[in-house]
Amino acid sequence: MLNKIIIIITLSLVVYSQNTTPRIPTYHSDTIDVNKKRYITGKSGEILMNVNIWGHINTPGSRIVPAGTDFVSLFSEVGGPLNGSNLSNIKIYRAYPDSNGFSVYSVNLNSFIKNGDRSGFFKIKPNDTIIVKKKKLYYLIEQLNMFNSIIGITTIIIQLLNIFN
Repeated sequence: MLNKIIIIITLSLVVYSQNTTPRIPTYHSDTIDVNKKRYITGKSGEILMNVNIWGHINTPGSRIVPAGTDFVSLFSEVGGPLNGSNLSNIKIYRAYPDSNGFSVYSVNLNSFIKNGDRSGFFKIKPNDTIIVKKKKLYYLIEQLNMFNSIIGITTIIIQLLNIFN
């Protein structure tokens, strides 16, 4: 009987830990170098670029987007930020330093969300990596939820052991 309980718990943990984030496919085509930067030409000749977006968003990963894509379009492509995203300090890491010699930027999307102000946006360039972190309070709440789940599973195990003893 104890073996059955262990199997049930193991299976429930496997199901509980599944990653359900959908993966949006990207397509690859011919690659050319333009101005020493990595661009890709699409099937109809449009110029595309690879951008990496990580962190607390709906579908993180690598995307191939049209050259000149702005933040709003990119965030729309990945399904937007999740609840608890820190939109006041989004980091952009450039693959190549720009003409000012900078390779790291911070963007605050809160002013855009409040009044549509795009003045704080930087141009997205090929192979940029954009990282959206969680707010610290959200991370703490998430950890408390995990602790609550562990307590719940432990309680179920104790109850099942009491029933079968």
